[in-house]
Parts: sequence; structure tokens; C-alpha cells
Amino acid sequence: MANNNAPTGFTPLRRRDGAAWTANQTPRLIAYDNTTAIFKGDVVGELGTGYIDKIVPGTGIILGVFIGCKYISSSTGYTQFSPYWPGTGSVANGIVQAFVIDDPDVVFGVQATSGPITLASVGASTNFTAGTGNTLTGLSTASLDNVGTPTTTTLPFRIIGLMNGLGNGSDAASAYNRVEVVMNNQAYNQLAGV
Repeated sequence: MANNNAPTGFTPLRRRDGAAWTANQTPRLIAYDNTTAIFKGDVVGELGTGYIDKIVPGTGIILGVFIGCKYISSSTGYTQFSPYWPGTGSVANGIVQAFVIDDPDVVFGVQATSGPITLASVGASTNFTAGTGNTLTGLSTASLDNVGTPTTTTLPFRIIGLMNGLGNGSDAASAYNRVEVVMNNQAYNQLAGV
């Protein structure tokens, strides 16, 4: 059965060492006046200011995957928990706390931008396509882009397997299949001063 083109960003599956992923996340900060929308499953990087932002594919070292945020709503005065940052500076008063999966040993599931990505690509490094996100679900529409080689260490992700099973993305012989990846060019795996 052919796969549907319905990307939902990078979804945590488990740890690379075989242990269960236990929803570990690191709180980080988004500038309250940041006008870039960031969705659950988007790839983020750290800015020179210490804040995080959605990263453009191929533009540097990644920090991790965004999974939500909380902030004081400027309209209600109450704490707002959200699977996405709307990207409008007027929604928050003060600090915007983001939650980021930055553990380099977490395995993510992600849909191919086109593909199919085959078993021969396991071990290869790859880039991603950022997408625009879905404001109804709060989910990213990021997907996995072109496949490089195992030695291309500057690409942000490495393919470690195909996602088999039932449902959309499980047909490895057709476009838009789902694969398992780990962060390759990630901040915690870099030498200090880089």
C-alpha cells in the first residue's frame, strides 16, 4: 500500500541504547518577541543570545527537537501550555519556556520528503525539510530530505533504520516512507569552541 504524504516532524521513539525514552526534555528559552512559529517536532538550534529558534536546514549545528512550550498569555494573564510557539510577539508576557529533546541518544521517527529511503541508506547522513506546521494540531510538517553519505558529518541526522509495521509510512518500497534517525551534527556531540 502506498504511503500518504503526511509528515508530522520528528517523533521520539526510544533511546539508541535500547532503553525506553522517558520523555526527558530540557527547558530552554524562546525570546518573547520571536516571530518564527515553532511546532512540536521541529528542529531547533541555539542562537548567540542563548535563546532557541527553529533552525533552517543546512545552516549549522542543531540543538534538538522542540516538543512544546509554556508562557504567560498577554490576553488572559494565565499560564498557557502549547504544542507550538505561534510566532507572534504579542501573545506572551515575559519568559517563554520551551521544552526540547536534546539527548543525542534519542531515536526519532520521521517521514521522507519524497523517497523512498531504502535499506541501502541506513548509516547515511541526511538533511531535513523544515515545513510550515499545523496550527490545529500543533505538529510540525518537517520531513527527511536528501540522503548523503556516512562520512558527511555536517548533515544534521543519520539514518539508523526503516520503520516497518502497519499504517502510513510503513511501505519501504514507495515514496514518503518513515525512517528512524538520530541527531548527527548535534551541539552536545561537538568539541568545545566549535
